[in-house]
Amino acid sequence: MPNIHDVAREAGVSIATVSRVMNGDSSVHPALRHVVEAAVRRTGYRPNAAARSLRMAKSNTVGVIVAEMLNPPFTSIVHGIAVAAAERGVSMFLSDAGGSFALQAAHLERLHERRVDGVIIHPIGPYHSQVATLREDGIPVVIMGQRAPSGGFTEIVVDEDAASVAAIRHLIAVGHRRILFLPRRWDVPSNPGFATHQSRLSIYRQVLAEFGIPVEERLIIPTSGGRVTYERVRQMLAEAERPAAVICGIHSDAPEVLLAARELGLRVPEDLSLVTYGDSRWAEAGNPPINVVANAYDEYGRRAADLLFSLIGGASGPVVQHHPARYVARGSVVSPRSAQGHAAAK
Repeated sequence: MPNIHDVAREAGVSIATVSRVMNGDSSVHPALRHVVEAAVRRTGYRPNAAARSLRMAKSNTVGVIVAEMLNPPFTSIVHGIAVAAAERGVSMFLSDAGGSFALQAAHLERLHERRVDGVIIHPIGPYHSQVATLREDGIPVVIMGQRAPSGGFTEIVVDEDAASVAAIRHLIAVGHRRILFLPRRWDVPSNPGFATHQSRLSIYRQVLAEFGIPVEERLIIPTSGGRVTYERVRQMLAEAERPAAVICGIHSDAPEVLLAARELGLRVPEDLSLVTYGDSRWAEAGNPPINVVANAYDEYGRRAADLLFSLIGGASGPVVQHHPARYVARGSVVSPRSAQGHAAAK
């Protein structure tokens, strides 16, 4: 029996375009509609009316997938989404990809099987093909993340480039030249070296170049978190010519850096300056409080939920919104000269 994939191949268009034609989307160009309808006739495709009816029914549930629930900012993001959902009497299925591209795909498949009304995802890797089936079936998807808009999706993008530049410039302004950078390495089979935010690494290189500081590639260490981060950082900080500053590309790596430093007898900020992407109450309450590149995570989650519910309610897409981030200087960055003086006095 022919299916929608056969129609798409016959017409030379995407599955999403076929779905839009079959669902009577008036925004489809008449010429393109004619091509698809002709392909439907040639293939003999007949959409399943019962399945379409089920798809159109509301379940009063939405799905949320986060990249790594162990990363504290996601707790606040999910809270913002949950509050917005509860206000509308909607239940939420929360899934943790745990840094795995394959697990992310499995979660999307299960949410599709549950016929949720919509999905919010903070994705890892090339997610476009993973969400194609949901979009084909008319299930709205909202993409979150720190990147340039991908195009074709309704998404809320965090604008953090200026905050990233401010953080690195601060480290350089107080005298740091050798800055250890820890981007997160996700489990993405199609690209094993894919780090969580290539833009963050690009800005690291850009700002060092701005000040004429050579980039030491060995000071860029993509890690998978937990014990791996701890061991790699401890090894680097144990060297005689160790870096005196660290930037964590993901907030959940900050405790690993602090544990490694403590075991080596190094103190923050006296011996080691620290900046992290992401924020938490413990980072704010610590001694010293940690410098961060962060945003209002609860509001970020709520805005993503508002976008999704507008789509569920019939609003047209794609829509791109931007969410601001800022650099918050607290007490974890000092001059490396101060650190060296402290170390000599011990």
